[in-house]
Amino acid sequence: SRVLTPVAPLDTQFTRLAGLADGWLDGTAGKALNPATLTAARSFLDLLAAHGLPVPHCYPTEDGNVRGEWSTRARHEVSIECSVTRVYYHDVDCSPGCDDDAEEIDVEYADALEVINALRRVLVR
Repeated sequence: SRVLTPVAPLDTQFTRLAGLADGWLDGTAGKALNPATLTAARSFLDLLAAHGLPVPHCYPTEDGNVRGEWSTRARHEVSIECSVTRVYYHDVDCSPGCDDDAEEIDVEYADALEVINALRRVLVR
């Protein structure tokens, strides 16, 4: 695996995410994550694990989605953002000479194999 940093198990991360209330960011900003978003994100992350991909660091987004990030040896900034119906993938190659080349994919979960294959290229090689 090309991932650098060990992370907490998904059960632990999702327990923390489920416990967030509205205003978690600064007392007013930061929407609580609704159960449908948590279920969709967890199902997608379980699918990644079934495909042999590492567990990401999971964070809430201000608008109530789940963001997953991986730290890699290959100088890539790799993340996904899961909403209730879609997954967004973002990868920036920060290697010398790459001019911060970015790849973005925004699909419904039914088409998520495209995201899984992109993550494999960056995280597993």
